Amino acid sequence: MSDIKEIMEIQQRMEAARLYLRDNADKVGKEYDSDRRKQLLARQAKPFVSNGDANAVAETKARSGDTYAIELDKLADQYASAVSTIKKYDSAEISFKAAQSLLSYSKGQMQL
Repeated sequence: MSDIKEIMEIQQRMEAARLYLRDNADKVGKEYDSDRRKQLLARQAKPFVSNGDANAVAETKARSGDTYAIELDKLADQYASAVSTIKKYDSAEISFKAAQSLLSYSKGQMQL
């Protein structure tokens, strides 16, 4: 049977998860990488299109540039960081829900 110490530990776990969720909600961006890569390519291709190159030629020239490769690597790092944040956020949310359930169960057991 649960005692007050176990309930307090569950409540602390729940509170820690709640605070993490609150503090990181704005950092969780879902599925934005594709759009950011397209925007990068468009920025890099713009000068070539402005000089009269066809879109396909401009994109090929843009992709072959050093700046594009460097910026693409930066985007990849940012995406990896975002995925890590999403996983931590989802984990905290699961932890919160589990603690909420355990707390409810423990309180119910104490009433019996």
